[in-house]
Amino acid sequence: ELLNNDKNDGTISVRELLENTDTNDEYIDMLFGKNSHNVKILADTIKYDKDGMHYARYDKDTNTIYLHKNMFDDADADSNPSAFIRRNLIHENIHRMIVDNKIRYDDKLINDLLDTFKATIEALVKDDSKFGKSIKRGMDDTFHIVYDENGNLDIDKTINKFINDIYGENNNFSKNKAVTTFVEEWLVESITQSNLISYLADTKFALNGKEI
Repeated sequence: ELLNNDKNDGTISVRELLENTDTNDEYIDMLFGKNSHNVKILADTIKYDKDGMHYARYDKDTNTIYLHKNMFDDADADSNPSAFIRRNLIHENIHRMIVDNKIRYDDKLINDLLDTFKATIEALVKDDSKFGKSIKRGMDDTFHIVYDENGNLDIDKTINKFINDIYGENNNFSKNKAVTTFVEEWLVESITQSNLISYLADTKFALNGKEI
């Protein structure tokens, strides 16, 4: 009913959406700023896009978050639909907060994020555990990872494939914009994907023999 209201131009109250997913009031209040840092994580409203191809997207030009029909369809099939929807909401809102707070991607930040990404993939390639293999499948799918003939990450081809698959082969991204878009997705994914967070917290990483 909330999604099929044609009178609201696709605009949905985020608080009302969370209430409809049985998220408790204390958690909702925390996401809206009643936390130790007084940081409001969620925007008041989002737009529902029944034709969107992915789960969700943040439009930087209009500062608008769109949740797509695919996300709600897959949430219904998930073992924890409420957490599934919250995770996608938080993910897109982190992108929004990066823009709102004018976070700059200087060379050091970009290189640090690329190094942690490379080290994570390097660790996952070597990890034979069931949990590690599950994380690797998720990373392969999310970041459209390309491996060379030796099974090692090809970061340049991975970034190129990621951008082309998400934004279309006719995108006009500069090399810098492609890299910053990629590392931002890695940054946001690494702090909103619970299984990945657990893996990163429990694993010591090294890149080219040096612990990072």
